[in-house]
Formats: sequence, structure tokens, C-alpha cells
Amino acid sequence: MRLASCEDLTRGAWHNTPWLMPEYGDTWLNDMILAPDGHVYLSYSYREGATVEEARAKPMDHYIARLHPDATAQVFKTGLEHLASTRLFVSSTGRWFLLARYAGQPVLRLWALAQPDFRPSREYSLPGTEVLEGYVIHTLRPERFGGQADGDTVHLYAASFHPREDNPNVRENRFWHVAFELPTE
Repeated sequence: MRLASCEDLTRGAWHNTPWLMPEYGDTWLNDMILAPDGHVYLSYSYREGATVEEARAKPMDHYIARLHPDATAQVFKTGLEHLASTRLFVSSTGRWFLLARYAGQPVLRLWALAQPDFRPSREYSLPGTEVLEGYVIHTLRPERFGGQADGDTVHLYAASFHPREDNPNVRENRFWHVAFELPTE
């Protein structure tokens, strides 16, 4: 993976920096947000090795990277492994949270992240979120589209496709919405 930046996307010099460039490895990009501090943060899982076998023998460690305008990154290892569908949230009081599920597990979890190193300080289970079956879980963030944020309420939705009971040759869409409040304690 490379990081690239430019003052103006249509003209001017691009700064291109090699970043995650192992001999062999896996990278799962999950979420990117513009945080209240003005930095862009990336949530991802990663492993690397000198050979394919060495890389695959390692766990998929989770990281959060603070991306800088000069195409550099400050990387924080959260200490969590084998996460899927990670999403970052910052509460109205400035507390950081990571939403994810352990790979292969249906129920989402929420971690409060201690600052400044993004280490989990508390874990919450979110029963009812197993309805969000798909790999892609969309985060409704109105502030990204010019709307107003919904306070500390997190909205997630996903779609799944199933054969109709009366006609297995026809698939129907099912849309799921889950909402919960970020912890205030």
C-alpha cells in the first residue's frame, strides 16, 4: 500500500510514499474517518512475512493509523487480532470507540479505546447485531454528506440476499438497521 497526497487533486505535485510494502502479506482496510482533531484515521488489519507461509502463520493484527498531509502515517497497534468489519467512532465528548466482530463470530463488539495509544480499555457486546450478516456493514454518518450528526447514536445497516420461501429460484433483499448509543461512562 502507498499513501499519496496533493494540495489540489487536479493539478500540482503529488507526494507518493510507500507504506505497507512487505515481501508477502495481507492487508484488510476497514474504515477511514476524519476525526475532530482534523486528522484522517484508518482502521485496518495486517500481517507480513518473508514468505507466504510465514505471513499466513501470523495473526491478523489490528491497527489504527493517523494519516498526515505529507503522506506519512503514525501507526498504533491496538492489541486486538482477527477482527472483521471494524469501524471507528468518536463520541461527542471526544472518547474513541472501535466497533468490530471477531472473524467468524456473528455478534458485533464495541471497544472503548484509551488515548493516546488506542489500546482497548473496555469491551461491550452488542446483542442483536448478528442480523448484520454481510461482510459490508455500512455506517450511517450524515456528517459525511453535509447533514448533522445524530449525537452519540450509532446507526449501522447491511443487506442480505435470500431465496424466497415460495420460489427458491428468486432471491429477495433483506435490509437490516441497528442503532445503539455510545457509552457515556
